[in-house]
Amino acid sequence: MSCALFLRWTRPAAPDHAGSRADGAAVLALLAPRADCAGAAFYEPVQVADPLLRAAAGHDWMLRLDFAHVDALRRAAGPNGWIAALCRAPALGPLLACELSVQAMRRVYLHALPSATPIPPRACAYLAGYEGDPPDPRAWIAEYLDGHVPLMQELPGQRETAVYTRFEHNVALPGRPLNWMLRSHALFDTAQALAQALDTPVRRALREHRARMPPAGGQDEHLPMLAQRR
Repeated sequence: MSCALFLRWTRPAAPDHAGSRADGAAVLALLAPRADCAGAAFYEPVQVADPLLRAAAGHDWMLRLDFAHVDALRRAAGPNGWIAALCRAPALGPLLACELSVQAMRRVYLHALPSATPIPPRACAYLAGYEGDPPDPRAWIAEYLDGHVPLMQELPGQRETAVYTRFEHNVALPGRPLNWMLRSHALFDTAQALAQALDTPVRRALREHRARMPPAGGQDEHLPMLAQRR
């Protein structure tokens, strides 16, 4: 079972942190000796105009660590694993002053659209998250996969779609546990490509479909993020 660990750093509200920037390349360089990590992406906020949703505050950074099997994730995030040391590494810079939260998730869908050019190592992602406990989580997730994801793949300029769902797994890490039911991303080459896709009939169809779905029971979030991948 492919899975991922999401680490999220929330920037303090203090004014002296307002202009701080994290070095995604330095964070990803920490993973160079980690053969058990199948891939990673470092996300940082970017301003992208969204005509249908109010812009998010954009105070968070995220790191997604991919693993081919849940056992590899358990070892890496366990009491003797390497992720706890990564969370204290000086290379994290301003992230060390942020509030850390974590969640392990199962990857249930991944599709890259055929293209003659590879996805750039520094792309732009639109991250969606759905928190809560609907009466029938399996039916909610099935509707998202069967109805929402096909529309996502029609967004012009979209290069890759991935969907993650929660599973019961406690990680021995210092961060606050998150409880997102489902998280997804749509990947674009640039922030401009994402902005253009957000102002299309397909995007309006996506919002209409989400409005027809049952409430998830918690908050939804939609975050434009620069995505630096390993």
